Amino acid sequence: MYDSMPPLEIDLNSKYIAEMYTDVGRVDIQLDPEVAPYTVNSFIFLAKNGFYDNTVFHRVIKDFVVQGGDPTGTGRGGPGYNIPDEFPGAPNLFQVGSVAMANTGQPDSGGSQFFIVVGSHGTTLPPKYTIFGKVISGMSNIHHIALDGASSDQSGAPKVLHKIESISIQKKENLT
Repeated sequence: MYDSMPPLEIDLNSKYIAEMYTDVGRVDIQLDPEVAPYTVNSFIFLAKNGFYDNTVFHRVIKDFVVQGGDPTGTGRGGPGYNIPDEFPGAPNLFQVGSVAMANTGQPDSGGSQFFIVVGSHGTTLPPKYTIFGKVISGMSNIHHIALDGASSDQSGAPKVLHKIESISIQKKENLT
């Protein structure tokens, strides 16, 4: 684990694609450093250091979210530091495919756990989570994880464990 948040080293004028390889296929996430520079910077730092490799989606709720990024697989793990909340001036508008940083409910408590909105219940989340990207390809793989592993109770503990095998980062200069 890490003692402190990494220094801000990303290019704020560029876009980044996170190529997330899961056990059911690839998912490409367009990261948005303009909206959430510290969250994107931390996510890229952790991905480049293999932090997410071979971790599970530990929370899977049908028509809501698929959550991963905890190296312990319990929903309680993190990188050893927290990152500041980054909410734009307008309320967050969650859509299916939105990628956001999970938190404990306390201010500035995000770390490494992130979730992907998979259905209409997820689109009603309050603006208390930093949206830092969106799925641009491979959403069918996320839906597969959501349907296959959907919890049968409110805990979100998946019936079937799926994992993130690795995440690689590609820098894009002119992405629309």
